[in-house]
This record gives sequence, structure tokens and C-alpha cells, in this order.
Amino acid sequence: MTKYLLPIIGASLLAFAGCSKTSDADRAAKVLTQQRGELATELDETAKGVAKEATDVAWADRTFKLERTARIANLQAIHAVDATLTTTIATALSFQPVTDAGRIVVNEKLVLLDLRVGEAAKAIEALQAVDAAAWATKSKEAATLMERVDDAIKGASGALRDAPRVASAS
Repeated sequence: MTKYLLPIIGASLLAFAGCSKTSDADRAAKVLTQQRGELATELDETAKGVAKEATDVAWADRTFKLERTARIANLQAIHAVDATLTTTIATALSFQPVTDAGRIVVNEKLVLLDLRVGEAAKAIEALQAVDAAAWATKSKEAATLMERVDDAIKGASGALRDAPRVASAS
């Protein structure tokens, strides 16, 4: 009988040890549930952060496009006025008693002005397709070309102002 009693007692002890209040499976299930909850919370917070970032990027994109449109409209308005000055100076030249040599100098300045106006027009038109990454460079190029237009206006109007006049017959 003792020979049967020992295996029964051993099996009972093993069964008793496996039936504690909290089994390893219970603890593993608890850890897994806790980790899943933490992961869900972390994913929720990450999703909220990504959504905020996406909203911020969309807002920045919208703001850039509005500001770009306003800057282009401003440059186009200034350019439109500057472009008329070639004709204005040429018309003023036609009514001035300027020598032939003076007319040649003024006309050369007007050709340069017309060239500068064309360059600036192309640069301003190109700004409409510029993205935010290239904006600073391309906008600066357009501004530089507009400064060249201003310099050409000053050169043409100064040449007209300083052109030698034909002596009047009195």
C-alpha cells in the first residue's frame, strides 16, 4: 500500500502546487491585458499627435499659398506700373527737343528697360508654381529682377532728363 501511497501523495502535492490562488496563466493574462491597454493608450495618443501635426501642416500649407498669392499679386501690380514706363518715357522723348545723339542714348536705355521688364515678368509668372521649399530663393530672384527694372527706369528717365537739347531758333 505504501508503494501506491507515495505516487498519490506526489501527484496531490503537484496538483496542489498548480492550484494556487494565482496561476502563472492568470498572471500572464493580467500582464498581457495591461500591456494591450498601455499599447492602445499609446496608439491613441500617437494618433492624436499625428492628427494635430497633419492639421498644422495643412494650415501652414494654406497660409503659404495665401501669402504666395498675395506676394505675386503685389509684384504683378508693381510690374504693371513699371511696364508702362517704357511707353511713357518714349512718348515724352518724342515731345522733347533732344539731339539725335541724346535720342540714341535714351532709346538704348529704353531697350534695356524693356528687356528688364520682360525678365521680371517671367520670374513673377514662374512664382505661381513654386513650392514652399524653393520659395525663398525664387522670390528673392524675382525681387532682384524687379530692382533691376527700377534701375533701368532710373537710367532711362535720367537719360531723358540729361539728354542734350536742340538749340531753339530764336
